[in-house]
Amino acid sequence: MENIISMGTLYLNGRPVGAQTACPEDIQDIRLGDTVPGKELSFVLVNGVLVANNSVMLDVPFEVLRASHLVRARAVVIDGSNYRCRLLRTDNDENDADEWDQALIATGANRKLWNLYDNEPFWTVSPHGMEVRGGHGDPEGRYAWRPVLEPFLLNFSRLRKGGMVIAGGGNSLFHALLHDVTDYDLILDVDGDDNIATEDAFVASSGDGHLILDRSSLVVARMVPEQEAPQG
Repeated sequence: MENIISMGTLYLNGRPVGAQTACPEDIQDIRLGDTVPGKELSFVLVNGVLVANNSVMLDVPFEVLRASHLVRARAVVIDGSNYRCRLLRTDNDENDADEWDQALIATGANRKLWNLYDNEPFWTVSPHGMEVRGGHGDPEGRYAWRPVLEPFLLNFSRLRKGGMVIAGGGNSLFHALLHDVTDYDLILDVDGDDNIATEDAFVASSGDGHLILDRSSLVVARMVPEQEAPQG
């Protein structure tokens, strides 16, 4: 499973910057916001959330993330849709798979997908406080930031019937023509249902070339950028 989506941009002190930017010494505010072409961030849709599959920011002290309210949850708006932005939740309890472990399991422990070969360790948060994953680290050090996005109010008003959309939830992501939008569902034109994860009950095949997606269970629903749309 490689449910990758490009969306959102990193803003430092209100200015959009590219991913993997080192944390400046004069940082006042870090946030994610509307997508700027050429400065898009990359996320994986996994287990009902969007997890950055690369370091969004490098060399970040934990206290800087805390000061920007990015540890437990901060409300952000990306292209009209509202998300909670936070750190991955982890726990050193070896008897339980935490959120990061579960994301790895769901994606087949694909280190290339998560860019774990070249990246520095990254911050997570546990019931006991800060933790570092992806390598060994000192709690007093400076490490990467990999945010998680949880949806709480998606904007469906920007979707255009007949246009290409990216929509999904759980562990299922679809790139398809939008057939219709109702108060409760998105209806997509598709060739098959191969992208439906077996555990995802929010999506059903109508049997006539349409997929019906329950809007209340979606994590992402947005138009495909023009440069990604099929030609012809």
